Amino acid sequence: MPRLRESERNQLIGMTRGGVSVSTVAHHFNVTRRTVYVTLQRERATGSQKDRPRRLGRRKTTDREDTFIRLSHLRDRFKTAGQTTAEINNIRQNNPISKWTVLRRHKTFGLRARRPACRTRLTPYNIRNRLDWAKIHSFWPRQVWNNRMFSNESKFLLERQDGRKRVFRRVNERFVPQCLSQARAFGGGSVMVWGGITAAGKPPLVTVHDNLTARRYIDEILRPHVVPAIHNQGLTFMQDNAPAHRARSNNQPGSIFQQDFLEPC
Repeated sequence: MPRLRESERNQLIGMTRGGVSVSTVAHHFNVTRRTVYVTLQRERATGSQKDRPRRLGRRKTTDREDTFIRLSHLRDRFKTAGQTTAEINNIRQNNPISKWTVLRRHKTFGLRARRPACRTRLTPYNIRNRLDWAKIHSFWPRQVWNNRMFSNESKFLLERQDGRKRVFRRVNERFVPQCLSQARAFGGGSVMVWGGITAAGKPPLVTVHDNLTARRYIDEILRPHVVPAIHNQGLTFMQDNAPAHRARSNNQPGSIFQQDFLEPC
């Protein structure tokens, strides 16, 4: 039901004084008859239709505590509202606050709870090496990059259950069949494939069965697929730092591709 503005209240009083029935006035302003009666009673009691000053609730936290809430969650983005509430209540003791108070302060500061974006875990050593590698190779012309072959392995789950999935449901519908996410034991199986890409195209996709060892990497991938491509097209082969790629048998003198290897960071 809409809230009447001051001008509408004055109009309402004028209509009733003009002899219009309460029911007609209520229908005109889309309010209940009780609202009309209350408006008339307020006008008779105060002689005005202005909004009365409202008494605001006293804030539970001080400015210093608000600053603590904001800084603590900016310094540790994964800190929960419950943890901050416990820290403040340990100091206050006599006048505790709830976690909803902390969440309201979050809203005031523009902080919203969201799913975090994922990235690869990197050590400071990895970060420094990757940055140095990027700076060194950022000046390479396109013609040089066109002579490189990139490769990697990827694992695909037949029924992916690694990430969270949302479902829209009502109260007490958690175990309703339509709201349940089904999953197979052990993820339903998976398949790993190896693939490569160059500026001119890509070699065939190779299915990797079981664990990929250094010997299998040479016999099943490098010899039949990589070596012919890099020798026929004059390519430089680039790979990541997977254990099978970094084995000594792959990089020792006389290796089948040791002359055509561009080591990443």
